[in-house]
Amino acid sequence: MRRTEPRERVSPRSTATESVPTGRETGVALLVAALWVLGVDLVTNGTPPLWDAVSYVDVAQNGLAGNEHLVAPFAYRPGVPLLARAVAGLLGVDVLVGFDVVTRTALVATLFLAWRFARALSLAAGAALGLQAVVALSFFHLKLPLFFPTLVDAGAYPFLLGALLAIARRRFAAALAVALVGLAFKEFLLVPLGVLAWQAARERRFGRAGLVVLATAFVFLGLRAAIPVERSQQFVDLSSLENVWIYLRWVPLRWERDVNVVFSVASYFLPCLLLVTHERWRAWRAGPIRAAAPWGLALGLVLLLTLYGGTNVSTFVSYGLPVQLAVLAAFATAEERPIGRAELVLALVALGVFNRVGVLLPVPRAELAHADSLAYLDVYAGWGSRLSSATLARAIELVAWIALLHVVRRATPRRG
Repeated sequence: MRRTEPRERVSPRSTATESVPTGRETGVALLVAALWVLGVDLVTNGTPPLWDAVSYVDVAQNGLAGNEHLVAPFAYRPGVPLLARAVAGLLGVDVLVGFDVVTRTALVATLFLAWRFARALSLAAGAALGLQAVVALSFFHLKLPLFFPTLVDAGAYPFLLGALLAIARRRFAAALAVALVGLAFKEFLLVPLGVLAWQAARERRFGRAGLVVLATAFVFLGLRAAIPVERSQQFVDLSSLENVWIYLRWVPLRWERDVNVVFSVASYFLPCLLLVTHERWRAWRAGPIRAAAPWGLALGLVLLLTLYGGTNVSTFVSYGLPVQLAVLAAFATAEERPIGRAELVLALVALGVFNRVGVLLPVPRAELAHADSLAYLDVYAGWGSRLSSATLARAIELVAWIALLHVVRRATPRRG
């Protein structure tokens, strides 16, 4: 994989080379993104609204005003449901069709922004398409949203990438605006807001840092004050400080959940584990991409929200997407051992197989303890505190793919 070609410029406020894509490159990236969504959609079945999605569909059908059966925290994520409601009204179709349209549009946007993100981190157009393929073969960024289109994470990923891209390019106002809007889609948009505040404080721009904190509090708390919920299904009882303190102490002691967090991190960052070498890690540590944004802080915030979030641990970890892309971009531009095409193809095959991209998924039932529901959860494992033989099998498979890439790499001559 090569460094970026002509049409580069170095921003005076950034340590990373900013790559300006041509119109043709942009069109190709959009087309390829749409083809990825279409291709994976053809080999993906679907499930009706279940569990959290029931509340999202209720918001889409009945709106927020006057809705007497809103449930926390789902009602505080009205972005995707209200868009689905608007699409359904505009096209004269059922809201479930609205969810299908919104989800697929968001997936194309996510894949395109992943490509644009890679271009901004100095990758050539072709190499950036390689990173786009990594995202397309992720279970959580394409396969799962297509299977479960009434969930809202697909709508949040474009805001996450857009905000972190703006941060990497030192666009304060754009990053703040995108992240604040994204809070209506998922709470994980607190990650870029935290990064933005920390970056401003580190540069002694305390006015900016204070603005981020105040704006975040206004939007985050404002959503909760403005939307009256009938009941709560939040993972933590926020009714008293004592309950919050008990929760903060109790969660890290659930060793089964801790195991699932570790497993989910390893599973999601499998592309990095497949492609890492000593030379590439050194390129990440010493290169300009690492200096473009506080990626470590972003990942730390994702893991903190994951640890103290709900049961869908593996999905929470997938909000580390910008960090994964930044690391892979640094690997791709390593001078001593750049990623070869054969190595990349094998890594993509491993991702496709490990993430079950080409297979039909078990359709869960409303009863979480039902055998079909457990089979669905075991496809990707890393759910709440559930550990099973499937978790062990998935961990063994993960290690086997990493070992295979290591053996292939040792048998491949080094290229300069």
